[in-house]
Order: sequence, then C-alpha cells, then structure tokens
Amino acid sequence: MDELRAAYRFADLQEFLDVYYACAGVLVESRDFYDLTWAYLERAHADNVRHAEIFFDPH
Repeated sequence: MDELRAAYRFADLQEFLDVYYACAGVLVESRDFYDLTWAYLERAHADNVRHAEIFFDPH
C-alpha cells in the first residue's frame, strides 16, 4: 500500500500523466469501462454522494 500511495504523490504534471496513462492502459474492453464505472458508483453511493459528473478521456 505504501508503494501505491507513493505513486500518487506527484512532483509535476508529467509524473501525474505517467501514472494516469499507466492506469488508463488497463481499460481496453467495453466491460472494463463498465466495471470501473460500477465500482465507482457503488463507492460513491456508500460515501453518500448524491451527484457525480463522470468523464473519461477517449484518447
């Protein structure tokens, strides 16, 4: 967990983009997007979120 948390401490935009694209690289099939969205919505619901605006980068 410490290594994962450390990856999200960005010194600059390039470090952020490196992690962003590495994570986005696992989204390949339409089911991947569905599963990610569903997991997010379940978590948001558990956190009592009532409104969320979701976007993705088709790049």
